[in-house]
Amino acid sequence: MKLVNYFTLSLIILIINSCAFYSLKGTIPVHIENIYIAPIINKSTDQEVVDFLDDKLNQLIIDQNILEIVNYDNADSKINITVTEVLDLPYTLSQGDQFEKVDEWKFLIKANVVWSDFQKGEVLFNISINEWGIYGDSIDISNDGIDND
Repeated sequence: MKLVNYFTLSLIILIINSCAFYSLKGTIPVHIENIYIAPIINKSTDQEVVDFLDDKLNQLIIDQNILEIVNYDNADSKINITVTEVLDLPYTLSQGDQFEKVDEWKFLIKANVVWSDFQKGEVLFNISINEWGIYGDSIDISNDGIDND
């Protein structure tokens, strides 16, 4: 997987980190003190992205220290993530010497996230995530020919 894909996934994790987990901190039911993170189900063709996402999600929950990560038998709640699609498509093309070249790529990830409360036997949320980002050489502001200092 390209280094730029890791950058894009990091941005996605940052969005989740700054929005979803921050907003959940004050709304977690008081009886939920821990969480079991089920292995991510991958219905896409990109295993590397799913492995990366799994590592980052676990690290994010540990770093945020909102809920303790525990095994299934001791959990108050459980989160299930199913990655349904990962695409890395050409987005912007330019004329090269002989062929068109890709200047920018569009990275798309679709997933379903379900957080369940084991104690009350209910689903806290069930959301579909459809996030994308653009990456490539032309995104770097240093390539615009303007002194940005």
